[in-house]
Amino acid sequence: MPTITVNLSDTTFVSSTQPDANLSYYPLLYTGTDPSFGTCIGLMQLSLSSLPATNVVSAMLQLAVVVKSGLTQSPVVVNRVTDSYDN
Repeated sequence: MPTITVNLSDTTFVSSTQPDANLSYYPLLYTGTDPSFGTCIGLMQLSLSSLPATNVVSAMLQLAVVVKSGLTQSPVVVNRVTDSYDN
């Protein structure tokens, strides 16, 4: 089966220092700990409606780290959200 690329339809992140802020206008997706935003959780929205769900054998999420603070490892945890979020 050929590779199908699905782009992000929306992104945002939640900040512990600004819990009521709408941060979806930021060009970067903050995750982990940041001096300005505190603890951050990144949210990515994908539309999978164009995929033939019965034929998906595997999937890959490719991420790029632009900036990382600290020397210790930073694990990435991915969770599936089944409902839309309002950013």
